[in-house]
Amino acid sequence: MNMLTEKLEFLLDKYDVKSNIRILDCQSAELDGKTIHLLPWRSERRFLELKNLVDSGALNGLSIMRITHIAHKGTDLFDLLFREVDICETIMGSRLAEIFAVSNGDTALNVIAKNKEGCVCTFELAATLSDEVEPVDKHEIIACSGIACDRVVDTQVPQSSIYVLGEKAVEQYTDVDMELFGLDITQCAAVRSCFELAKTGEDNEKAVSHLNQVVKAAQKSISEIENVILPEAAI
Repeated sequence: MNMLTEKLEFLLDKYDVKSNIRILDCQSAELDGKTIHLLPWRSERRFLELKNLVDSGALNGLSIMRITHIAHKGTDLFDLLFREVDICETIMGSRLAEIFAVSNGDTALNVIAKNKEGCVCTFELAATLSDEVEPVDKHEIIACSGIACDRVVDTQVPQSSIYVLGEKAVEQYTDVDMELFGLDITQCAAVRSCFELAKTGEDNEKAVSHLNQVVKAAQKSISEIENVILPEAAI
């Protein structure tokens, strides 16, 4: 039994949730014999807190959401866009209506979009990091009432909660979920996402279909060098 399965079964047993579910990896699960595409980032604490700020009205007069994500060399930039568009739409509570994109091959992808509420959303994505460097991402919302960000003020890279300094290389730890102690942030989010699926039985098929539409619109924008209106927004 791998650690993801062990932690999921712990949550199912603790909260007495009966489900024929099996977590396959950090991106997918199997429910009643059907493979389900997980959207694990929706369960990350930092994104939940940003969404709470928007939903509660603490942030009002939303104007811009700026997203940056620098990943390892060889990462599919459109897979990154899939993830970041879902984070943007989930937090802002509005789907994208139009999109313009430019790319530099498989190295960089820049996107400017507008959602149905008229807010501007920008995405700066790159795949340039070597394998030993941790990926860097940042999500910032600019509103009339202030600015909210998922990173510590004035930092450019993710910060760890604990640093252990000694003769060996610096060790870093960031445990954000005491029930799932020992898993990293991505693994915690995957298990939480699978647990929610077990409780509700609702898959992400419609969301995945929509996100694939957005990605295709971005690819069309790149090839035709034009602004693309998303199908749902045109109806």
